[in-house]
Amino acid sequence: MMLGWGSQFFIVHKGSWYDLYNEFGRKIKSIPESVGMFVSITGDTFVVRKGSWLDTYDMFGKKINSRPAR
Repeated sequence: MMLGWGSQFFIVHKGSWYDLYNEFGRKIKSIPESVGMFVSITGDTFVVRKGSWLDTYDMFGKKINSRPAR
C-alpha cells in the first residue's frame, strides 16, 4: 500500500517493511516496520512515531532527527 509521496521519493508499505522508491520507481532501500509507525512525508524526508518519539528520516532511510511527540 502506498503511504505517501514527496518531491523526490515515495514510500510503500509491504508486509512488515517500508520500501523507499525514487521518483523513477527504483527501490532506494527497505527499512523494517519496527522503526515506528509512518506519520508523514514531505520534500525529501519522512516522519515515523515510535512510542513517545517522532523520528525524521531522509529519503535514503537514514535517521536525521528525533524529538518528543506532543
